[in-house]
Order: sequence, then structure tokens, then C-alpha cells
Amino acid sequence: MPNDNVLRCECGYQVSGDDEGDLVEAIRRHARNAHGIAFSVEDALLVVFRSQLDLSRASLTGETRSPRLSPDEEGER
Repeated sequence: MPNDNVLRCECGYQVSGDDEGDLVEAIRRHARNAHGIAFSVEDALLVVFRSQLDLSRASLTGETRSPRLSPDEEGER
């Protein structure tokens, strides 16, 4: 099963963290620095939760692709 503490952005950048808080900060930092998007903590948590749902769904269907971060899908702020 893929590591749920690693997410890949559509630009190819991979963010990781030891826990949910680390992931949230890594997502916010990457969105701001690479894409000029100011994700709130809530926005970044939605990315984390969505990736967890995608991983759960993938394990049920046998998919092996890693979850992706999408600034367009997560809402530009």
C-alpha cells in the first residue's frame, strides 16, 4: 500500500511529512512557493483528507497510483 504521508503535486513535486501536521505545512509551503496559492490550514487538511480517501478507495479497487495535489481542484485562494 502506498505511504499515506507522501503526496505528489501535479507539477511533479512530492511533499511528505511524519504526521498530518507536517503534511499540512509542507502542502501550504509548496502551494505558496511554487504556485503562488495561499492555502489555509483548512485547505491543506482537505488535500490530506482527500488523499486518504483516495488511498482507501485505491486499496478497495486495487489501483496503485499515488494521490496528487491539484491546486485547481483544491481551490485557488
